Amino acid sequence: MEINDAESPELHAALRSVGEAKSSYFLILDEVGEERYSAWTDDTLLRLLKARFKSGHPTVIITQLTKSEWTGRYSRPLTAFVEKNCRRITL
Repeated sequence: MEINDAESPELHAALRSVGEAKSSYFLILDEVGEERYSAWTDDTLLRLLKARFKSGHPTVIITQLTKSEWTGRYSRPLTAFVEKNCRRITL
């Protein structure tokens, strides 16, 4: 994704963080579902999870969303990827 210099510093920081998250060995994503939803966040989360899965790096997703809340919030591709490749542990 190309970044325009006029875009906010917050966006630059977010994109840097996503890049670092893709390459770190172990990643914990806490409070997933608490972010402000947008198509960009959905797509970015899907791309991040796919990249980490492909590289074999362990990833933990922590959320308070139920399965039905997750399905109602996130896209079908993201939901399908998580359902196929993740194991849900309820505490």
